[in-house]
Amino acid sequence: MVLVSVFWSARYVSALIDIRRRHLNYRIATLAHNEMTANPSRARPKALLIEDDPVFRQVLTSSLAKRGYDVVEAVSFEEGLDVIENISLSFVIADIFMGGMGGIAGIQVLKEKFPTLPVIAISGGLAELDPDDAIAAAQMIGADAGVKKPISAIDFDAALKQIGRGASVTSV
Repeated sequence: MVLVSVFWSARYVSALIDIRRRHLNYRIATLAHNEMTANPSRARPKALLIEDDPVFRQVLTSSLAKRGYDVVEAVSFEEGLDVIENISLSFVIADIFMGGMGGIAGIQVLKEKFPTLPVIAISGGLAELDPDDAIAAAQMIGADAGVKKPISAIDFDAALKQIGRGASVTSV
């Protein structure tokens, strides 16, 4: 009789320990979930990439992902401005020369609506306009940093650092 009682007591204690362990795991998972949803700064930062060249857009999206960013893509500034209205962003990377509104006018509109949103202008130039001159023009109307195409990892990291988003990787 005593042996049976000890057996059931041990099973009871074991069951209680198992229940408490499961409850503790549940509480830890719930706390972690609550912290992630209550503290969005722990979520991956989002970047908006406005670039009309699909190959270059994919290269930059991959590069930003390696650096810890989620990327939302737009093929025109008009599309990019629509996106900005609907999501919270950490910064914008925008090509200067593209169809439609174009980067210079787009950056100007963007900075009027969202003056604190950092913008990195990118350019490979156009006809006689040197990429450095295009980037300088973009910075005069509000871009916070600029990088000329083709983009090197060093220049890209420097631009991210310039807007307060430094996270270096060895390749673009």
